[in-house]
Amino acid sequence: MMKNRHNSVYLIMRFIVGCTFVIAGTIKLFNPYSFAISIAGYRLIPEGATLALARVLPIIELALGLLIVFNLLLKYSLLLLSLLLLTFQIALFS
Repeated sequence: MMKNRHNSVYLIMRFIVGCTFVIAGTIKLFNPYSFAISIAGYRLIPEGATLALARVLPIIELALGLLIVFNLLLKYSLLLLSLLLLTFQIALFS
């Protein structure tokens, strides 16, 4: 019984994390100019690269979110998502 409970919690958490990135990626994907302004505010990359990054990052977030939701390449998608989150944290605190 305890194993089933842990399995259920794992599935729910995986679904929540995956859906969070699917939703975040989708929102940014449909409004890349607004996202580019946010990226430019950090002043970490050249101004000319912000729009390109604003178009690529949402696709990565969306893809990783879907991989996590559907339990595909989970080890690699979680690793890449962790690196992406670490990058976001470094940008926030720089």
